[in-house]
Amino acid sequence: DDDAVMLALGTDSDTDVTRLRAGEALSDLTLSAAALGLATCPPTEPLRDTRDRLALACEVFDGEAQPQALIRLGLNAIGDPLSAL
Repeated sequence: DDDAVMLALGTDSDTDVTRLRAGEALSDLTLSAAALGLATCPPTEPLRDTRDRLALACEVFDGEAQPQALIRLGLNAIGDPLSAL
């Protein structure tokens, strides 16, 4: 058991710029997690269907944000953080 959590990343609107910014934030999160020895996995299937995206927006963000990414964050099997360069 890796005690993983599912994180949802949302933006206040759904434009090209906000999707780009969400991608940048996802990249920062992934790199930071790796440096701490954590594993990440972005399941993309739940965001492909419009109804699923709407349900996620309502259930997770109370209709106040647009879901842009999901990421599963947990312990790495190896568990050793990357050394600083």
